[in-house]
This record gives sequence, structure tokens and C-alpha cells, in this order.
Amino acid sequence: MIKYSLVIPFYNEEKNIKLVLIRLKKILKFYNKIEFIIVNNGSTDNSVYIFKKILSKYKSRNFKYVLVKKNMGYGYGIKMGLKKTIGKYLAWTHADMQTDPMDIIKGINLIKRKKINNIFIKGKRTNRKFMESIQTYCMECLCSLLLGKKLTDINAQPKIFDRKFYIKYIKKHAPNDLSLDLFTCYFAKKNTKIYEINVKFRKRFSGETKGAGEGGSVLNKFKVIAMTIKCIILLRILSLKI
Repeated sequence: MIKYSLVIPFYNEEKNIKLVLIRLKKILKFYNKIEFIIVNNGSTDNSVYIFKKILSKYKSRNFKYVLVKKNMGYGYGIKMGLKKTIGKYLAWTHADMQTDPMDIIKGINLIKRKKINNIFIKGKRTNRKFMESIQTYCMECLCSLLLGKKLTDINAQPKIFDRKFYIKYIKKHAPNDLSLDLFTCYFAKKNTKIYEINVKFRKRFSGETKGAGEGGSVLNKFKVIAMTIKCIILLRILSLKI
């Protein structure tokens, strides 16, 4: 029986595909009641060909492949993956290998210890560069001040939550862009207790940073700020309705 579902969106991460799949296969040695939803989120590189070639070796109930033909945003890709999940607990993480997909095991162990259904778990990044930590802290302060909820390391992965949380908040209301993490953390903070697990944050192995994180362009940083402000406005409105 599948109890956990982990969604991993890939967007132009052709050099990371094999590495991620190897890590996912290793997870099964520790825990096999888990499925991996591999989302090709409208990649324009050679990802389609690589997935077709590699995933044939991963035929099992533990792996599902979702092809999004056109990239409609980071959040959209994750939501398309979440639609295909069957687990009681759902999760997502990134394909950039800056955090290890195996961090999901820490979350599973925490759920087993706490024995709480309505639980929300997120990563807390360690060993980050000073300037990146300052940038994250400033964003935390802005979001916390404007939303009235103390939020920390909003974009850290993985995110793990109960299916009921997904149905009530993410399925119908979550944004399609990079502000999905902020949206999710806000409603988690408002309605349940957030537990954090320490995750090592590494330098990107290959590919380009799509967000405002380490290695991201100045343009990307401004885009994320704009998305964040837009999401804050949306959250203030939705919080009165949901």
C-alpha cells in the first residue's frame, strides 16, 4: 500500500535526471510504501528523450511519469503531479539536487514519531552562504509582517502534508508560479503546526537556477519579489474565504 507520494518537478534539468532517479531508487531501500511522481514540466531541452530512455528501467508501482507539454509555472507543474498521487501524505521537492531527495526519509520518520494526522513538515536549509541567508531572512520578515504569521525559510524543501490539507487549500486555490511555497506555508501556519527538519543545502550540480536563490539572475530575483507581493495580496483575500 502506498502511504507517501513525492512529487519532483523537472524543468530543463536534463543533467540531473539520472542523479535524482538514483537517489529515489535508494529511498526504496529504506522505505517502499512510497511513490515518486516525476513531472516533466514543459522542458525544452533533451529531457523528454532522456526520461523515455531511463524511466523504462524504473517500471514499478513506485514511479509515475507526468508530461506537461508547455511550462505554465513552477506551481502548475507541482499541482499536475499532485493530481496523480494516491498517498495519504503528499510531498514535493526540487530536482536541482541542492537538497537531497532522500530528505523525505527524515520527514517520514518524524511523522511516525509524532503520530499526528494533521501535520505539516518542511525543510530548514543549513550551511548556506551569508548573503543568501540575509536575502531569505529579509523575505521572511516582509512576508511575516504583511501576513501576520511568522514564516521561516519559506522556499526550503521538502514540503510534506496530509492529503486533506491538499484538498482544502492547494487543489483549488494555490498559485501556478513560484509563490506556491509561500501560499502553502501560510495556510499551514494558520491551520496547523509546522515542523522543520534540517537539510543540507548544496551548490547546484548543473543547470540554471530558475528562482531567486543562489546563482539566480537579478531579473529572477525581481520577478520573485513581484510574485511574492502578488501572492501576499491573494492570501489576504483568500484567508477571509477559506
